Amino acid sequence: MRIQSSGTPVTLLTVTGQTAKMHGKFEIADSVHVECEVGGELIVGGQLVIGERGVINATVQTVDAIIHGAYEGDMVATGTVEITVTGKVTGNIQTDSLVIAKGGFFNGNVVKKSHGAAASTVPTIAPTVDYTTSERLAVAL
Repeated sequence: MRIQSSGTPVTLLTVTGQTAKMHGKFEIADSVHVECEVGGELIVGGQLVIGERGVINATVQTVDAIIHGAYEGDMVATGTVEITVTGKVTGNIQTDSLVIAKGGFFNGNVVKKSHGAAASTVPTIAPTVDYTTSERLAVAL
């Protein structure tokens, strides 16, 4: 079990295995931590955590995502997507908030996830970001 920043406990399913590979459509009601290779489609009712050994090549719908490993695909997140220092993302993200830590990699498009209004497109972010003064890049959508 993991505690959210709001103080409420979150059930966290962990999928791990050095050589484990899964492909298909996965619907997970709570949060999930992935430390293996997953492909296909993921629908997560809570938080998706891609660990440093995690590799996901899938279409994803989630509330929040924290990416320490590699992600490729199209993601829709109703909350925040965070790409950490070890995270690598290639693809399109639709979200309310995107945070990229110093050293994190993102190549794709970001679209503002709006509630009831038309989505606005933010221009493509370059594959590498040169951080000189800040530790984190928060993209205001």
